[in-house]
Amino acid sequence: MDHAPSTRFAILGLGRFGSRLALDLSAEGADVTALDNDMQRVEALKEYVAEAIQVECTDSDAMAGLNLTHVDVAIVGFGENQEVSILATAILRDIGVPMIVARAGSDLHRRILRRVGAHRVIDPETDAARSLAKSLLSFKVVIKAELADGYQLAEIAAPEALWGQSVGQLRFRQRFDLMIVGVQRQMANVEEDGRPSSSSRLLPSPGPDFELKAGDTLVVVGPGEAVEELATLGNQLPPVGED
Repeated sequence: MDHAPSTRFAILGLGRFGSRLALDLSAEGADVTALDNDMQRVEALKEYVAEAIQVECTDSDAMAGLNLTHVDVAIVGFGENQEVSILATAILRDIGVPMIVARAGSDLHRRILRRVGAHRVIDPETDAARSLAKSLLSFKVVIKAELADGYQLAEIAAPEALWGQSVGQLRFRQRFDLMIVGVQRQMANVEEDGRPSSSSRLLPSPGPDFELKAGDTLVVVGPGEAVEELATLGNQLPPVGED
């Protein structure tokens, strides 16, 4: 399923970061619902987003009443207020929002956000609103199947951070906790009449020397959380995890 540019976003918290993110996403044609308990902030954005709503984001009943199940991605922008961000993230998970991105102010905050349901946790110091908007707009899971024990089989458009690097250089399994089982690639052809053309070809089980390119679609298997992280990676690599 292609998420660009018709992806539907909810942004909780309209401080400087959340407001900038809402404006950037809307400017690219995304459907944005902006949420905050401060009416002045809501009013400032209502002309620029699809919907701006005054609501207490830690009120589970009020949030459930907004019917956010139509949202593809929710971003919790309360990076400084840890209690609010944790409660809002947990509520979004209970509602059933499929992808939750939250800002963390510390390593402990990051771990708690993970435990209560955040699929991706960002650093407010390094993840600027504009760069996050770019990565969210490129979010693309072509097809996904649920397997046992929370694992998924998914086709994901290769994020920019992977282009030009080999599977071995990336230490793909250690870095992403995913296994690449194939790569779908557009291959150049020449027709009988001499006209150039292209066709999609599945390259199974790429080895460590296999170099990933722009336009590749990765076929991966792994935990659902890891699938979502790779799908929204953008152009910055995460650190390598433990082997």
